[in-house]
Amino acid sequence: MVNDRSSPTLINCTFSENFSYLGGGICNVNSSQPIITNCLFTSNSATQGGIGSAIYSENDSRVSLTNCTIARNADSNSSGMLASTASIINCIICESTSSNTTGIPVPSSSQTCALWADRRVSEFPINSLFVNAAGSNFRLLYGSPAVDSGYPVAGLPALDLDDKPRFQGDRIDIGAYEFYCDGNGCLPITVRRRL
Repeated sequence: MVNDRSSPTLINCTFSENFSYLGGGICNVNSSQPIITNCLFTSNSATQGGIGSAIYSENDSRVSLTNCTIARNADSNSSGMLASTASIINCIICESTSSNTTGIPVPSSSQTCALWADRRVSEFPINSLFVNAAGSNFRLLYGSPAVDSGYPVAGLPALDLDDKPRFQGDRIDIGAYEFYCDGNGCLPITVRRRL
């Protein structure tokens, strides 16, 4: 998607397996200011030395991300999966195969994720967050540190990316999916840590 002097509002979208020289998922130019909510960016790439595998912005463009999951994107220039000036609230950014030179913190390794609430960034192992990240299932795992950890945001859509009610616990969850239990209850989880 290319935004040129435009500022669309995108809600409950998935950007997956796209590629481009600039912005594998979205490229923003000439003062574009998209507002992106409850969206998933995965397996996008910036090719042939390009930058911004998930989102790229230039020329006074700025992106607003709320409750998004950005995972498993890659670029060949090691210049950032999110090469953008951005406002980030309640988002998960993980498994980048590149570094980031824009000052936006990204995970320190391909096995960790950065959880953004409101200007707070915490890092967790990827296998503690998602049902099956290796299989591109970025729904939250029972016991995930992203559950009930989000910052209250006014005006959020009532439904998440799965069309499930957005508020299931004490607080909103971080990322594009809200954790929920179905009529069969919740499956238990065992968390193992290395010391």
